[in-house]
Amino acid sequence: MSERIEAYKLLPGVLLAGKYRLRRKIGQGAMGVVWAASNEATGREVALKVIARPDPSLRKRLLREAQSCGALQHPNIVDVIDVARTENGEPCLIMELLVGESVAALLEARRRLDAPLAARIAHDVAGALAAAHAVQIVHRDLKPANLFLHRPAEASDFVVKVLDFGVAKNFAVASGATSTLDAAVGSPFYMSPEQVRADRDVDPRADLWALGVVLFEMLTGVRPFQGEGPQLFSQILEGEIPKV
Repeated sequence: MSERIEAYKLLPGVLLAGKYRLRRKIGQGAMGVVWAASNEATGREVALKVIARPDPSLRKRLLREAQSCGALQHPNIVDVIDVARTENGEPCLIMELLVGESVAALLEARRRLDAPLAARIAHDVAGALAAAHAVQIVHRDLKPANLFLHRPAEASDFVVKVLDFGVAKNFAVASGATSTLDAAVGSPFYMSPEQVRADRDVDPRADLWALGVVLFEMLTGVRPFQGEGPQLFSQILEGEIPKV
Protein backbone atom coordinates (compact mmCIF):
# COMPACT_ATOMS: atom_id res chain seq x y z
CA MET A 1 0.00 0.00 0.00
CA SER A 2 1.32 3.46 -0.88
CA GLU A 3 2.26 5.75 1.96
CA ARG A 4 -0.08 8.70 2.63
CA ILE A 5 2.37 11.56 2.91
CA GLU A 6 2.32 15.20 1.90
CA ALA A 7 3.86 15.73 -1.54
CA TYR A 8 6.16 18.39 -0.15
CA LYS A 9 7.46 16.10 2.64
CA LEU A 10 8.55 13.14 0.55
CA LEU A 11 11.41 10.80 1.39
CA PRO A 12 13.39 8.20 -0.57
CA GLY A 13 11.56 4.90 -0.73
CA VAL A 14 8.06 6.37 -0.73
CA LEU A 15 5.67 4.84 -3.29
CA LEU A 16 3.54 7.39 -5.15
CA ALA A 17 0.44 6.80 -7.26
CA GLY A 18 0.70 3.12 -6.46
CA LYS A 19 3.67 2.48 -8.75
CA TYR A 20 6.44 5.11 -8.63
CA ARG A 21 9.14 4.46 -6.02
CA LEU A 22 11.16 7.55 -5.12
CA ARG A 23 14.93 7.06 -5.26
CA ARG A 24 16.66 10.42 -4.75
CA LYS A 25 15.92 14.12 -4.97
CA ILE A 26 17.56 15.64 -8.03
CA GLY A 27 16.30 19.20 -8.00
CA GLN A 28 14.22 21.73 -6.12
CA GLY A 29 13.00 25.25 -6.82
CA ALA A 30 10.44 27.66 -5.47
CA MET A 31 7.66 25.96 -7.40
CA GLY A 32 8.47 22.25 -7.47
CA VAL A 33 10.62 19.33 -6.39
CA VAL A 34 11.98 16.75 -8.84
CA TRP A 35 12.79 13.19 -7.83
CA ALA A 36 14.43 10.32 -9.63
CA ALA A 37 11.99 7.44 -9.36
CA SER A 38 11.34 4.02 -10.85
CA ASN A 39 8.19 2.38 -12.09
CA GLU A 40 7.62 -0.66 -9.87
CA ALA A 41 5.87 -2.54 -12.68
CA THR A 42 8.25 -1.89 -15.55
CA GLY A 43 11.49 -0.91 -13.84
CA ARG A 44 11.76 2.21 -16.00
CA GLU A 45 13.59 5.11 -14.39
CA VAL A 46 11.73 8.41 -14.60
CA ALA A 47 11.74 11.91 -13.18
CA LEU A 48 8.80 12.73 -10.93
CA LYS A 49 7.88 16.37 -10.28
CA VAL A 50 5.64 17.48 -7.41
CA ILE A 51 4.73 20.92 -6.11
CA ALA A 52 6.98 22.36 -3.41
CA ARG A 53 4.10 23.15 -1.07
CA PRO A 54 0.29 22.79 -1.04
CA ASP A 55 -0.82 25.83 -3.00
CA PRO A 56 -3.59 26.18 -5.62
CA SER A 57 -1.47 28.34 -7.93
CA LEU A 58 1.34 25.76 -7.90
CA ARG A 59 -1.11 22.97 -8.69
CA LYS A 60 -2.38 25.01 -11.62
CA ARG A 61 1.15 25.64 -12.82
CA LEU A 62 2.04 21.94 -12.67
CA LEU A 63 -1.08 20.96 -14.60
CA ARG A 64 -0.44 23.72 -17.12
CA GLU A 65 3.02 22.30 -17.69
CA ALA A 66 1.51 18.84 -18.27
CA GLN A 67 -1.00 20.19 -20.77
CA SER A 68 1.60 22.22 -22.65
CA CYS A 69 4.19 19.44 -22.86
CA GLY A 70 1.49 16.90 -23.64
CA ALA A 71 0.66 18.88 -26.77
CA LEU A 72 4.30 18.83 -27.88
CA GLN A 73 6.47 16.01 -29.16
CA HIS A 74 9.88 17.30 -30.10
CA PRO A 75 13.38 15.90 -29.45
CA ASN A 76 14.43 19.20 -27.82
CA ILE A 77 11.48 19.41 -25.41
CA VAL A 78 11.36 17.32 -22.24
CA ASP A 79 8.89 14.44 -22.62
CA VAL A 80 6.03 14.27 -20.11
CA ILE A 81 5.04 10.61 -19.89
CA ASP A 82 2.10 10.78 -17.51
CA VAL A 83 0.23 12.82 -14.93
CA ALA A 84 -0.49 11.01 -11.67
CA ARG A 85 -1.88 11.83 -8.26
CA THR A 86 -0.36 11.22 -4.87
CA GLU A 87 -2.48 9.38 -2.34
CA ASN A 88 -3.68 12.68 -0.90
CA GLY A 89 -4.63 14.05 -4.31
CA GLU A 90 -1.64 16.24 -5.20
CA PRO A 91 -0.73 16.17 -8.91
CA CYS A 92 2.68 14.98 -10.07
CA LEU A 93 4.33 14.89 -13.47
CA ILE A 94 6.09 11.78 -14.73
CA MET A 95 8.83 12.79 -17.16
CA GLU A 96 11.82 11.32 -18.92
CA LEU A 97 14.82 11.18 -16.61
CA LEU A 98 17.54 13.49 -17.86
CA VAL A 99 21.24 13.11 -17.15
CA GLY A 100 23.65 15.98 -17.58
CA GLU A 101 23.60 19.63 -16.61
CA SER A 102 21.69 22.82 -17.23
CA VAL A 103 23.07 25.67 -19.31
CA ALA A 104 23.00 27.70 -16.08
CA ALA A 105 25.35 25.20 -14.43
CA LEU A 106 27.60 25.18 -17.49
CA LEU A 107 27.80 28.98 -17.46
CA GLU A 108 28.55 28.98 -13.75
CA ALA A 109 31.49 26.64 -14.40
CA ARG A 110 32.83 28.27 -17.56
CA ARG A 111 31.39 31.82 -17.40
CA ARG A 112 30.97 31.94 -21.18
CA LEU A 113 30.79 29.44 -24.03
CA ASP A 114 32.64 29.17 -27.31
CA ALA A 115 30.63 30.55 -30.20
CA PRO A 116 30.03 27.18 -31.97
CA LEU A 117 28.67 25.61 -28.77
CA ALA A 118 26.49 28.63 -27.96
CA ALA A 119 25.17 28.68 -31.52
CA ARG A 120 24.34 24.99 -31.45
CA ILE A 121 22.44 25.31 -28.18
CA ALA A 122 20.53 28.36 -29.44
CA HIS A 123 19.76 26.58 -32.73
CA ASP A 124 18.22 23.59 -30.96
CA VAL A 125 16.26 25.79 -28.54
CA ALA A 126 14.94 27.73 -31.53
CA GLY A 127 13.73 24.45 -33.05
CA ALA A 128 11.90 23.59 -29.84
CA LEU A 129 10.33 27.05 -29.73
CA ALA A 130 9.25 26.77 -33.37
CA ALA A 131 7.41 23.54 -32.53
CA ALA A 132 5.72 25.17 -29.54
CA HIS A 133 4.80 28.32 -31.43
CA ALA A 134 3.34 26.22 -34.27
CA VAL A 135 0.65 25.00 -31.86
CA GLN A 136 0.25 28.46 -30.29
CA ILE A 137 2.19 27.76 -27.08
CA VAL A 138 4.48 30.49 -25.73
CA HIS A 139 6.95 29.35 -23.07
CA ARG A 140 7.32 32.76 -21.32
CA ASP A 141 10.14 31.68 -18.97
CA LEU A 142 13.07 30.78 -21.17
CA LYS A 143 16.38 31.06 -19.27
CA PRO A 144 19.61 29.05 -18.80
CA ALA A 145 18.18 27.15 -15.81
CA ASN A 146 15.37 25.85 -18.04
CA LEU A 147 17.73 24.61 -20.75
CA PHE A 148 19.28 21.20 -20.11
CA LEU A 149 22.10 19.39 -21.89
CA HIS A 150 20.93 15.79 -21.67
CA ARG A 151 23.57 13.11 -22.18
CA PRO A 152 21.84 9.76 -22.90
CA ALA A 153 23.93 6.70 -22.11
CA GLU A 154 23.66 5.41 -25.68
CA ALA A 155 24.57 8.73 -27.33
CA SER A 156 28.00 10.23 -27.98
CA ASP A 157 26.84 13.82 -27.59
CA PHE A 158 24.32 15.85 -25.65
CA VAL A 159 20.72 16.67 -26.59
CA VAL A 160 19.34 20.10 -25.71
CA LYS A 161 16.07 19.91 -23.75
CA VAL A 162 13.76 22.84 -23.01
CA LEU A 163 12.19 22.43 -19.55
CA ASP A 164 9.45 23.95 -17.39
CA PHE A 165 6.38 24.99 -19.35
CA GLY A 166 4.66 25.83 -16.07
CA VAL A 167 3.83 29.42 -17.05
CA ALA A 168 3.41 28.72 -20.75
CA LYS A 169 0.51 30.36 -22.54
CA ASN A 170 -1.59 28.24 -24.90
CA PHE A 171 -3.41 30.61 -27.22
CA ALA A 172 -5.33 27.73 -28.76
CA VAL A 173 -7.25 27.15 -25.52
CA ALA A 174 -6.98 30.54 -23.79
CA SER A 175 -10.21 32.11 -22.68
CA GLY A 176 -11.03 35.69 -21.83
CA ALA A 177 -10.45 35.06 -18.12
CA THR A 178 -7.12 35.97 -16.58
CA SER A 179 -5.26 34.55 -13.62
CA THR A 180 -2.13 35.16 -11.63
CA LEU A 181 -0.28 33.05 -14.20
CA ASP A 182 -1.48 35.37 -16.96
CA ALA A 183 -0.14 38.54 -15.32
CA ALA A 184 3.53 39.58 -15.39
CA VAL A 185 5.30 36.23 -15.57
CA GLY A 186 8.84 35.20 -16.32
CA SER A 187 12.30 35.66 -14.85
CA PRO A 188 13.15 39.40 -14.75
CA PHE A 189 16.53 39.30 -16.51
CA TYR A 190 15.01 37.45 -19.48
CA MET A 191 11.62 39.17 -19.70
CA SER A 192 10.66 41.00 -22.88
CA PRO A 193 9.36 44.58 -22.71
CA GLU A 194 5.78 43.37 -23.16
CA GLN A 195 6.21 40.95 -20.23
CA VAL A 196 7.59 43.75 -18.06
CA ARG A 197 4.52 45.82 -18.93
CA ALA A 198 2.29 42.80 -18.15
CA ASP A 199 0.64 43.12 -21.55
CA ARG A 200 -2.18 40.64 -22.08
CA ASP A 201 -1.22 39.95 -25.70
CA VAL A 202 2.27 38.53 -25.10
CA ASP A 203 3.06 36.38 -28.15
CA PRO A 204 5.92 34.16 -29.45
CA ARG A 205 8.19 37.17 -29.87
CA ALA A 206 8.65 37.17 -26.08
CA ASP A 207 10.38 33.80 -26.37
CA LEU A 208 12.62 35.08 -29.16
CA TRP A 209 13.64 38.02 -26.98
CA ALA A 210 14.51 35.64 -24.14
CA LEU A 211 16.49 33.40 -26.49
CA GLY A 212 18.43 36.46 -27.61
CA VAL A 213 19.23 37.31 -23.99
CA VAL A 214 20.36 33.73 -23.33
CA LEU A 215 22.55 33.72 -26.45
CA PHE A 216 24.09 37.07 -25.42
CA GLU A 217 24.85 35.63 -21.98
CA MET A 218 26.35 32.43 -23.37
CA LEU A 219 28.68 34.41 -25.67
CA THR A 220 29.76 37.15 -23.27
CA GLY A 221 29.35 35.70 -19.77
CA VAL A 222 27.12 38.61 -18.70
CA ARG A 223 23.46 39.46 -19.18
CA PRO A 224 22.65 42.35 -21.50
CA PHE A 225 20.54 44.11 -18.86
CA GLN A 226 21.77 44.61 -15.30
CA GLY A 227 20.35 45.90 -12.04
CA GLU A 228 17.48 45.06 -9.73
CA GLY A 229 13.76 45.76 -9.81
CA PRO A 230 12.81 49.14 -11.35
CA GLN A 231 16.34 49.80 -12.59
CA LEU A 232 16.41 46.51 -14.50
CA PHE A 233 12.93 47.01 -15.92
CA SER A 234 13.81 50.55 -16.99
CA GLN A 235 16.77 49.21 -18.96
CA ILE A 236 14.62 46.59 -20.65
CA LEU A 237 11.91 49.09 -21.53
CA GLU A 238 13.97 52.14 -22.47
CA GLY A 239 17.69 51.32 -22.41
CA GLU A 240 20.00 50.97 -25.34
CA ILE A 241 20.31 47.41 -26.61
CA PRO A 242 23.93 46.36 -25.98
CA LYS A 243 25.99 44.61 -28.63
CA VAL A 244 28.04 41.46 -28.15
